[in-house]
Amino acid sequence: MFDHLGPIETEKFISTILSKRFDYTQWRIEAFGNETVHELNENAAAYAREKPFKPKRKQIKI
Repeated sequence: MFDHLGPIETEKFISTILSKRFDYTQWRIEAFGNETVHELNENAAAYAREKPFKPKRKQIKI
């Protein structure tokens, strides 16, 4: 996970999991069924192509 998310996002993920009382495995099954990571990625990419992000406000360049 660390290699994919990076240190900050990994820490946020772990903090969220530890701070809330829920069964991550059960949540994942309910949310994504038996989808593999590959299938989930393909579905997310297709969704992003069909519904690209369009911010409601003008973005400020940093």
